[in-house]
Formats: sequence, C-alpha cells, structure tokens
Amino acid sequence: MLFSYFEMNCAGYESDSETECSTDDEVLTRVDSTLIESYPTDWCHQKCSKAMFTWDLSIPTFALSICFVIAASIPMYICLKEDKVKASPTGDFMSKFWVQIQRRACYQIILYGVLSHITFGVHNAAKPGANYVWLDLSTFQQQLMLILEKLAFFISLNLIRRYALNVSWRKMVLCGSCLVLVFNCAYFLIIFDIYRSSLFYMFTDVSRKSALVLSLYV
Repeated sequence: MLFSYFEMNCAGYESDSETECSTDDEVLTRVDSTLIESYPTDWCHQKCSKAMFTWDLSIPTFALSICFVIAASIPMYICLKEDKVKASPTGDFMSKFWVQIQRRACYQIILYGVLSHITFGVHNAAKPGANYVWLDLSTFQQQLMLILEKLAFFISLNLIRRYALNVSWRKMVLCGSCLVLVFNCAYFLIIFDIYRSSLFYMFTDVSRKSALVLSLYV
C-alpha cells in the first residue's frame, strides 16, 4: 500500500466488519485512546486521524504507472543526438590509470571511497518497522523525509562547489564522517526510549544525508 491509507497507518485496522478487534496489548498501545473510547467494540473498523487518504494505490498499479512514464520517455531518448567519441585503446588507458593511481592522494581517495561505501552502506532492515511502532511515523512523513533528503543533498553539493573547493579534502572527509557518526548515534535516543519524536528523527536523518555529501562526494 502507498500513501497514508488507513490500512497502513491505523494500528489494528480490520477491513472486514465481521472481524473482531484485536485485544493484543502491543496493538492497543498504538491505538488512539479517543478512538477506543468512542467505539469500544468497533474501533478497529474506523478510520483513525493518522490516515491522510481514504483510498490507496496498490504496488502493481504504481508499477504500471511507472511503466507508462518510461514508455512515454522512450521517444525522447531516441531523438537524442550524441557526438561519437573515439575511445582510447585499452593499453593506453591502463597505463595512464597506473600512473595516476601511484599518486598518494589518488589511491587514498579510492581506498577511502571503497571502505566508506561499505561501512556507510550498512542498514538495519528492522528500522522502518521500528519507526512505525516507536514513532508512529506515517507514510506521509516518510515520503516527506525522502524529499527533504534529496533537497538537502542538492543544497549541500552546491554549497561545497561554491565555498569549499579550496578546503582540504582530508578535512572534509574527517568532518563529514564525524557528523555522520553523531547523527547515526542520535538514533540511540530513540532505541532506548530517551526521546522519541518523529520530527527529531526526520531532522537527524536529513542532517545525516547532508553530512554524507562531505564524506563520500569530496
């Protein structure tokens, strides 16, 4: 399901009116208390306030819409005219590459790029589900956060291009890596129930994306 449909965001929701509502404490703790008070025996068949839409879009429908967009863009690609560039012989390319890679700065950047993409690319598969339970993160908030991440990425790249071209790449890598570590560790506040807020999570995640620009795209 896509968007903020009530089957996605209303905990314990049952589309079948004949199905009895859940009595599981873990589910009930995520249900709005006013909804249970208003509909004590029928709360699971009601739309909660967290549902932004009264309809949904299935995954097959969404995939089909993407196919139409791709099909409509194919003629544009066919009309593109690119100048043919004669490729350098493989031997010449490898010899030039070998000369460049012997430079200390060059192989350090390559080594760091490989290692950082491995380490920064590790993700916890349970995090989206945990956010849904701990933070009541809605689909709308999740998609808004992804949009803000792309915007922060674009702005950060432009700021670096304009103001930080003369800054040492080593300093930028160190600063970016430390900031990413700080914003990643901020999630421990959510894990150990010290401070749980969907806005706080969105802020740290978007800020982490900006810091990654420093550490991975110098």
